[in-house]
Amino acid sequence: MDKIVTEVTRKAVKEFLENVMNTESDAFLVENQGQKNGYYGRSMKTVMGEIRDLKVPIDCDGSFQKENRERW
Repeated sequence: MDKIVTEVTRKAVKEFLENVMNTESDAFLVENQGQKNGYYGRSMKTVMGEIRDLKVPIDCDGSFQKENRERW
C-alpha cells in the first residue's frame, strides 16, 4: 500500500511541477515575445523519492528561468 501511495504522490508532484513551469514559461514568453523550443528532461530528488523525466520547458533564446525552485 505504501508503494502505491508513494508512486501516486510522485506522479501528482511531477504533474504539478510541469504545470507550474509551463504556466511560468507561457507568461514569460507572452511578456517577452518569445517562442517555445520544446522541453528537456530532468530528474529531481524529493522526500518521496526521485521524480524522473520531469519535462522542463525551454525557449528559443534560452532566457526563461524557472521561478518555483532553486537551480538544480
